[in-house]
This record gives sequence, structure tokens and C-alpha cells, in this order.
Amino acid sequence: KLTEALILIAPDWDMPFELMCDASDFAIGAILGQRQEKHFRPIHYASNTMTEAESNYTTTEKEMLAVVYAFEKFRSYLIMNKSIVYTDYSALKYLFAKKDSKARLLRHVVPTENKFFKDVKHDFWDDPFLLKICADQVIQRCVHGQEAIDILKACHYGPNGGHHGPNYTAKNVFNSGFYWPTIYRDAQDLVKNCDVCQRQGKSSQRDEMPQNSIQVCEIFDVLGIDFMGPFSSSRENKYILVAVDYLTKWVEAKALPTNDARVVCKFLKNLFAIFGTPGALSVIEECTYLKSRWSGPFTISHVFPYGTVKLSKPDGPNFKVNGHRLKHYFGEDIPKMVVPDLQTFPKDH
Repeated sequence: KLTEALILIAPDWDMPFELMCDASDFAIGAILGQRQEKHFRPIHYASNTMTEAESNYTTTEKEMLAVVYAFEKFRSYLIMNKSIVYTDYSALKYLFAKKDSKARLLRHVVPTENKFFKDVKHDFWDDPFLLKICADQVIQRCVHGQEAIDILKACHYGPNGGHHGPNYTAKNVFNSGFYWPTIYRDAQDLVKNCDVCQRQGKSSQRDEMPQNSIQVCEIFDVLGIDFMGPFSSSRENKYILVAVDYLTKWVEAKALPTNDARVVCKFLKNLFAIFGTPGALSVIEECTYLKSRWSGPFTISHVFPYGTVKLSKPDGPNFKVNGHRLKHYFGEDIPKMVVPDLQTFPKDH
């Protein structure tokens, strides 16, 4: 099998070199190669046995020793060419950052750093582009001028942009693999000058009313109701009225021909007869099926015996309600100018 394909390949000087280094307890080794069709192909192998003194090095120092040996061994290949080194990154970071390293390694680390790692910590050239190594070790292409503005607009106005805020727009630019120093400031200016964002953007949270959560303590204490539909007619029914208990998530539904207040009140009466009257009833803001019967203000035109009250409204029909329900709605404090004779109706015995 080994004779059917070449083990070693000739170097391609237009492609970057890849160097794999490793160290054991008694020897160091390195492989020089290149990528062909996304597969690593070796060019040269090298290895060396450690001396007795070198075998006493720590693991980190041995890893660095393998890198230094590989650079010296393959210097004729790597000089003036882009190369990628695969090794223990923490070892490199430790030794290059530690200025008081052991003298036995400083004589190798310092020349190697000057030859191969100078000005490569944060950015490097890959002709004709300048690339930046970010804090998370992601390599991004540096852009400037009109090219940067076009990229920013594409990440904000484009099909995948969505007219997001400045921070999210800048995040989209980073995810696309681009970088420039003023990206956050440019994104802030772009969003401020975007006509769509200024017209349709959400209001500031400082201007929003506080949201009050509904506390549910008992079964069927809070019910939520809403209509579904209209659907295609089935036995003359086009809507489905749904009631959900907030605590148990129990659902009651009924098919109805219309979505007006009359059918809702009938449905609720039957529901209350089975499960009892809830402490609160949640209705979505857009619903109008109870508006004609439950929204005010109303004028009490007549008080009947046993607590029944007749309500009237200039632009709506008159209807009767339980007076005790009205008293509970006003919070036990009913203005006399609104209900002058509410206290006159007889009490229940």
C-alpha cells in the first residue's frame, strides 16, 4: 500500500507551510507539510533525541524546545513564507510572555521570536489583505473606508440584517469575518440615520408602562379567553371561543357562529356555573366582543329590588347587571354623583 502513493510531496512555494511539533520524555519531533485538497501531505520529517540535561526540562519547556528545533531544522523552507504551527499554545504563550525564563531557553526563544513571531501577536499580512487575531483566536479580515461602510450597510439593510440595533449589527459584522477599529461607533451612527429604524423602532423602555405579572394562587382563579378564527364554515360555526385556566392550563373550547358579546356572555355563564366565578378574567387588548357590555362609563338609570341595576349609555343599548358586582367594581367607593340612590335598594334577606 505504501508504494501505491507518494509518501512525501514536493513543496509548493505559493502555498503556506504547516509545521506540527511534539515532544516526549526523551525525544522531540516535527513534520513539515502542506495542504492539498484539504488534506495534510508531509514534505519532511525530523526528530532528535534529547540530551540528559534537556530530558529534565518541564513539559512546557520541552514543547518549546520542539518548536525551536523545528524552526532551525526547516528554516530554509519557512523563511519569507507564511507558516502555521500546530503545538501546545499555552507553552508558547507562557514562554514568550515570561521575560525571566531560564537562560538555557532564552538563547533560543529570543532569536526565534524576532524571526518568526515579531508583530504577529495581533495582526499579520496575507497578501493583499491585513488580518487580525482577536481575543478568542478568531482571524478576521481588516477593512476600511467605503468597503467597511458597505459591509456595515449589508449587515443592517440586507436580507439577513433585519434592521437590528448597533450592538447586534456590529456582531453580524464580526460573524461575517470583518473588523475595523471604529465598528461600534459607525454602527451607532448608521442606526441613528436609518429612516426605517427611526420610524418603526421600538419605543424606549423608559417610556413604557411597567408590566404587572398576574399572581395565580388557586385553580380557576384567573381565566384567559380569546377567539380563534374565522375558519371555513362547519355546521354554520366559524369561530372557536377558548378559555384557559392560568394555573392548571385546563382548556374549555366551543364552536360558535359569531364572535359577539352575546355568545361570549352565554359561554361564560355556563363556564362559571361549572367551575365557579374566577377572581380575574384576562382578555386580549384587541378583543371587542365584550366592549359593548363591559366598558364604561355608564349611567345608572334605575335600581330594581334585590340589587339589580339598569345601566344606560348614550351610544349603546341599555342592560341590567347585578348591583353587587358594580359595587365591587368601584372598589367599595361609589361616587354619589354617579349613583345617587344606589344605597336605597333593599338588601337581600
